[in-house]
Amino acid sequence: MSAMTINEILDDLNRGNFVFPGAGMKAAAEQQDAITPHLLQILRDTIDDPYGVPDGSLAYVPALYLLAQFREKRAFPLIIEFSRLPKIAEFLDDIITEDLARILVSVFDGDIQSIQDLLEDEDANKWVRAEMLRALELLYVLEEIDRDRLLAYHRQLYDKLRHADDILWGILVHSTARLHFSELRSKINRAFAQNLVDLLFINQDNVDKMFAAASPETVEADLLSSAEEAYIDDAFTEARDWYNYIDEDERQRDLARTARAEAAAHQSRPAPPPSKVGRNDPCPCGSGKKYKHCHGKAGSVMRDA
Repeated sequence: MSAMTINEILDDLNRGNFVFPGAGMKAAAEQQDAITPHLLQILRDTIDDPYGVPDGSLAYVPALYLLAQFREKRAFPLIIEFSRLPKIAEFLDDIITEDLARILVSVFDGDIQSIQDLLEDEDANKWVRAEMLRALELLYVLEEIDRDRLLAYHRQLYDKLRHADDILWGILVHSTARLHFSELRSKINRAFAQNLVDLLFINQDNVDKMFAAASPETVEADLLSSAEEAYIDDAFTEARDWYNYIDEDERQRDLARTARAEAAAHQSRPAPPPSKVGRNDPCPCGSGKKYKHCHGKAGSVMRDA
């Protein structure tokens, strides 16, 4: 089987209606150098005209995952910009809370300030902002950012966040505790005292347990586990898990089954009679009788079954 061309890959990635573009993604992974500029362009086009993409196309989803697998640093500023779209939840849905931080970490180009700016952008989606904290956590555990810098930034956030940033307060307290930044215990206590933290998300007991017997240089075990899976390594599998998909392989099998059933039904139909059939000729219906004794009888009608 010949390899898909770049245009064929792009056509498959642009497939709509949540049909998973499995063939296109596999082919794209095999042609990384050739497909990468097109994937970057997909993101650029989506940012510039979010509702002008081909009808029903979700090409930006495989583009995000493939660029993450490729560790394509040129994608980092584009994904930051994409994440600022006013209605980003319409485009990414659960990807925001499940994989956005991992995608960013996979393409990280060293620009920590862009992550911080997005986190502090009051016009950005609140869950996107929360994921920027998660991205910083992962970058710290992956040793892309040092403890002193992240500790200092957490300290700033306790003084910068608005009281209305309810989601972020809970995420920030949780992050500070799981990173074991014990230097900020007074900041955490103040946040609880001012009722800034949703107690259904995290409470003082949770914080105390995270800090108990913790050394300054350690982090919670669950964060270490998350860091082990921080990078997107298999775009096909990761993206497929996100799609509320119609599996492409199964779709092709369904099409083949339908085609076989239609062919069998067609073969079982009696052939239509020629324009003139002699009364003593075999009946075209295949009964083996002479036409005059079968469909040639008076009142008989030859029907296409």
